[in-house]
Amino acid sequence: MTTSDRNLVLPALIIIFGLGLGVFVAFPSIKDSVGEANSDFIRIALGSFAGSSSAGIVYLYIRDQFHTMQIRSKKGHVIVCGLNFRSFLIIKDLVERKMNPVIIDSDANNTYIESCTMMGLIIITGQPSDPNILKKAGVERASYVLSFDDIDENNAEIALNVIRMVPEKPHHTLTCIIQILNPHLYGIIRKHTFSVRNESGVRAEFFNQYALGARALLDQYPAFLSSSNNPPQPVILIGAGRLGNSIISRVARTWYQEHKNDGIRLTLVFIDLNANRIRDELLHQYPKLSTVCDLVPIPRDVQSADFKSGEILANPLFKDGFIAYICLDDDSLGLYAALTLHHQTAGKKVSFIVRMDHNTSVAKLIADEQAGLGRIPEIHPVNIFEITANSRLILAGEEEILARAIHENYCKKEYLKGFTKETNPLLVPWDTLGTLTIKNNGIEGQKYRVSNLKQANIIWTKLSLIGCDIGPILDWDAPTTVQFTPQEVETLAQLEHDRWMKEKVESGWCYGTVRDDTLKIHPSIVPYDQLSEPEKEKDRDTIKQIPEILSLIDFQVYRREQSVRLLAELPVGEHND
Repeated sequence: MTTSDRNLVLPALIIIFGLGLGVFVAFPSIKDSVGEANSDFIRIALGSFAGSSSAGIVYLYIRDQFHTMQIRSKKGHVIVCGLNFRSFLIIKDLVERKMNPVIIDSDANNTYIESCTMMGLIIITGQPSDPNILKKAGVERASYVLSFDDIDENNAEIALNVIRMVPEKPHHTLTCIIQILNPHLYGIIRKHTFSVRNESGVRAEFFNQYALGARALLDQYPAFLSSSNNPPQPVILIGAGRLGNSIISRVARTWYQEHKNDGIRLTLVFIDLNANRIRDELLHQYPKLSTVCDLVPIPRDVQSADFKSGEILANPLFKDGFIAYICLDDDSLGLYAALTLHHQTAGKKVSFIVRMDHNTSVAKLIADEQAGLGRIPEIHPVNIFEITANSRLILAGEEEILARAIHENYCKKEYLKGFTKETNPLLVPWDTLGTLTIKNNGIEGQKYRVSNLKQANIIWTKLSLIGCDIGPILDWDAPTTVQFTPQEVETLAQLEHDRWMKEKVESGWCYGTVRDDTLKIHPSIVPYDQLSEPEKEKDRDTIKQIPEILSLIDFQVYRREQSVRLLAELPVGEHND
């Protein structure tokens, strides 16, 4: 029986019960007992009830009570607050993983409710921030609360109420993942939740679908080849909303890290009615931008005659080609802009990465090599919400992202030392690491994944111990200029060694003068002060790399006194997508 079939069982039973009871009172013996007139009345009344709105009310009441009993038996479940296009994709991914969530939404007429009901999910109608509604959803027994309301302040209120409601419990931590898109509010909420990270039963984490989407998009369609010394193609941005800003800031910062000392400049072109304002805001927010990039604003409406004529591409900047990121929230308009420019670029080396979140059939037609109209190889449609609807990554939270960054940083440094995949089997992508086995690869990759996750988890504790905080990266030199004092490095290095030693001992390792991986013997399983200087230096290097690792996921380290200034510096306004 399918989920949709099961959803019809209860109303069908109510109708059958009403009609069956009507037949029952028509039996001669029953009819004689109640009287013929009464029997006919009851039979007619029950038949009418079975097809009336009253039966629907009874059905809704019984369903609500049934759902309440189901929730009472749930433990370690997922609660999703806010039902919209973005959250629905994540909900579908959760269902595919057999993690059927409980859904809270304030709109009883939400168009996605029917689809969720057909999937057999429990939907509670009410304000997601209401403590009574959260309690009804079983928040105190849940493992995750995901809040994807369209309004940041609502998500923040949900997180704060969850933190107040859920007490600290041994061996159980609820992870509250909230969507925060406004960078100013992000800084305020992060500062608060960072301070309670180890003081409540809730771990608050943040999810920015546009920042995550920009990272995933640039991994798939990079603006330039990393570590290349050749002059890059110009980068065109059309549509500077949340996604566009995330893309351009990440492109520029990556270029800065690689070329701030060699004088090679990257040209960034903004095609937008407000192109001059966009340029000025970016320069204000990222002062280092102008040191490595040339910003060219072109104030144009993509529906204007000037844009359609292609006169923009007559600029000598584009004679050898370009890469364009089209981030308009109107799929049709974005596709129109791509096709218009593509028509004017015959013979040039060009790429168009087009945001198409809703017209999936059109996007597939463009991308499908087997499509009857033929594929347009220079145009690449991307559904930002689909590429970020990975519930596994979202539930893992910042620690998973940070663990990935730790592994990427390790691989980068090993490559610089001259190691290869052949000489070091750990030099594989993060997602591949967990698939390595002793039988096939000589190492147990999952063990190293878990180790990186534990290392990521303790970074928060380390920073808190020395009076530091984290926030959105604004200083592009932070990975190299933010330094810990020698005493701080030594304190945190000892903490890192204690973490590593505890991890080893729990895995069955013990001390021995000669390392033997088969027998699980290691000479460094001793207190930190008994380590040799070279071994201590390994732990110190791990600490010194924290600012660089955080920068890989768009964070930086701040001293607590800097955090107040950070909040004042963050932009209050934001563009709508």
